Amino acid sequence: FCLPTELYYQIVSLSSNPLKDFSSRLVLQWHAFELLILACKRYSLFLSLHYPDLHKIKRHLVFTNKTDAHAFWNSFFPKNITNGLGKQETALAYILRHTQLLPRHFLTLLNKIADINIKLGNEPIKFTEDAVVKGIRDSEDDICQEIIAGFSHIYPNLSDILERCIKELPLTFNQCKLQKIFNRFGKAASGLINYYDFERIFLECGLIGKYLNKTTERYV
Repeated sequence: FCLPTELYYQIVSLSSNPLKDFSSRLVLQWHAFELLILACKRYSLFLSLHYPDLHKIKRHLVFTNKTDAHAFWNSFFPKNITNGLGKQETALAYILRHTQLLPRHFLTLLNKIADINIKLGNEPIKFTEDAVVKGIRDSEDDICQEIIAGFSHIYPNLSDILERCIKELPLTFNQCKLQKIFNRFGKAASGLINYYDFERIFLECGLIGKYLNKTTERYV
């Protein structure tokens, strides 16, 4: 049987012998290139069913690895996107960082982008920057609410915590900074007394992660 990630820690805490009960567990996680390949096959099928003439133009592209998947999607997207900070980044990076690397997030964004692109009068094999940016803006709130809803039964105050605390945090920060945010805003929003319970919410919900290195000015 399969358990949603959001419930994992709560279910483990119910076990009297977690080491035994969960010894054969397998954690399912998606990598970005796997999502790209999945979406490639899905969109190629869509073109073959609804736009067979356009599909013939792209059918030489195969997708069995990361290189093929990038080549497929880069042939559809503009070279760069201007993000909300006024910086240039690739379309795929822009889309993927609005997800938690889940298929439903990535496919939701691509569906919206494709839909808007067609409504703008563009061919389904050439997405414009406007379609990409508008597709993200129209979908990101729904994805955010979907993530919050997944944890709502465990952390019913999650929405209030995010509204009060996220805007106070820079892109990278240390534990001391997060503890200050907890003291100033987090206690009232969460109703928690212990800082480490507050930190656990951020970790379990995928809001923060461990800093490894900085690859570019924007990406960590």
